Amino acid sequence: MEEVQRLALAQQIPADRLNFEYFTADEAISEEGLCRSCEVTLLAGEADHRDDVLSDEERAANRSILICVARARSSTLVPDV
Repeated sequence: MEEVQRLALAQQIPADRLNFEYFTADEAISEEGLCRSCEVTLLAGEADHRDDVLSDEERAANRSILICVARARSSTLVPDV
């Protein structure tokens, strides 16, 4: 389960749902982890990076995710949205 927090607001996102569906209506998002247009800062949690653009160093740092394809590897994932 993923949790989204901003301004003391939390949203539970089922594991089978795509993150970006909850955060954006941007038609330009590739939905495939190819363009970085949905990249956000990761505040907490460990991400399963399923994109094709973050470098190995960026993935290891675990400081940002592409919300169109990333999933939680930990019990909670908190992107800054």
